[in-house]
Amino acid sequence: VGTYTKVMKQKLALARALIHQPKILFLDEPTAALDPESAYMVRSYIEKLKKEDITIFLCTHNLEEASNLSDIVCIIKSKIIKIATLDELQESRIGKKIEIVLKNNSSKYIDLIKQFKEIIEAKAYKNKINLLLEYPEKINPIIIKKLVEAGAEILYFNEIKTSLEEIYLDLIRS
Repeated sequence: VGTYTKVMKQKLALARALIHQPKILFLDEPTAALDPESAYMVRSYIEKLKKEDITIFLCTHNLEEASNLSDIVCIIKSKIIKIATLDELQESRIGKKIEIVLKNNSSKYIDLIKQFKEIIEAKAYKNKINLLLEYPEKINPIIIKKLVEAGAEILYFNEIKTSLEEIYLDLIRS
């Protein structure tokens, strides 16, 4: 084993942890140093284990991986800061991010958008308008109507979910 590569050692460690079919499994950076194919295989296997009612504690700095694999997230910085589902963490944030993709240049509509008091932040870039809204369910239909009346051709109107990385950074800074 001493001559194995780091990737081979990582795979062997995972196999050793699973050989006795544990009900609780602690994985510390299970995809660190793995090539993309092996990391995908490990993540897929973790998903399979979750369906078998195995409790998995995934300790990782890879927040994208954590958000895709975890049912519950625990944010730690010297101590536990927050424990919640990703949805609960995203819902607890002030405001919602909205992206409007237009057929034409967005800069001519940004002043129209900024008139709404429910908008916390508005930015235009090429054919996109990014908004941070306080009450999107109330204001979105009005924004769409005003944009269309002003001649905007809307291709997409999407809510952008806050990433676990953004949530983590907000939580540890507060």
